[in-house]
Amino acid sequence: MEAICRVCLSDYDELVNIFDEMPGPGPSIPDMIAQWSKYPVFKGDFLPEHICPTCLEDVKTKYKNQITMLKRTNHA
Repeated sequence: MEAICRVCLSDYDELVNIFDEMPGPGPSIPDMIAQWSKYPVFKGDFLPEHICPTCLEDVKTKYKNQITMLKRTNHA
């Protein structure tokens, strides 16, 4: 199960461990996935602990879009 992406379930040679710390400020990858999917993400939850670069960018974009929408909604 380690060789597949947690989000798209595809096989990839280059995967990122979602529990490794990301450089810089901001939410962790598990927090972004949980915000987007509405499901908690825990280490050892029997799901893949890796994400492919494409899905990682998609998760980051989705998270940023959600934050932007929340800010707009709160200021409207």
